[in-house]
Amino acid sequence: MKRSWWSKEELEYLKNNAKNKSVKEMSNYLQRTPKAVRNRLEIIGISLRDLKNIKFESWSEEEDNFLRENYCNMTVKELKQHLNRTEKAIRSRKNKLKLNNKYDNLREKRGKEYYINSDGYYITYDKEHKKYNASHRVIYEEYYGIKLKSNQYIHHIDGNKKNNKIENLLLCNGCKEHTLIHKQLETISYQLIQEGYILFDKSKKQYIANPNRRLD
Repeated sequence: MKRSWWSKEELEYLKNNAKNKSVKEMSNYLQRTPKAVRNRLEIIGISLRDLKNIKFESWSEEEDNFLRENYCNMTVKELKQHLNRTEKAIRSRKNKLKLNNKYDNLREKRGKEYYINSDGYYITYDKEHKKYNASHRVIYEEYYGIKLKSNQYIHHIDGNKKNNKIENLLLCNGCKEHTLIHKQLETISYQLIQEGYILFDKSKKQYIANPNRRLD
């Protein structure tokens, strides 16, 4: 098995050949993986992007097809392991192939991978079925043992889309009912403005709670 530490001779070879040899050529000579060579170059302060004469390895058709088939089901870190490319290279190639990057920033919480979408909702990744689901809908379905229909909506009572406690989730049968609930809140808000509990800061163009008035 190849040792993990790098000898002085190997490091000298990288420094002397990084400008005129490709990563693949250097990895073959050193009997190291391309991933190990790329990482070591970065560690010793040699950026591949800064090398004008670097011979970048072109992406094969098989690699591109793998990206197209798995970019929605795998994180960049997982793609990195399968393709033996850097995360930067994978993101760059995905952009060039016009593949959606919205799952690149997956995080993990309590053993589940998730991201927050543009609307502010938690979206979890179901590894078993390889698909993404809105967390609040999954939580509601599991708690009540039902399967929500596409025309059924879940309303966050306190307005916090990240608060998915079951007591904060309300089932709405249809978009009309969900919209009506939001209009009720809007009506009450304007009433509180008229009564002085909510103020409007014109300079900042935002509503603020009146610190001198409190609801009993």
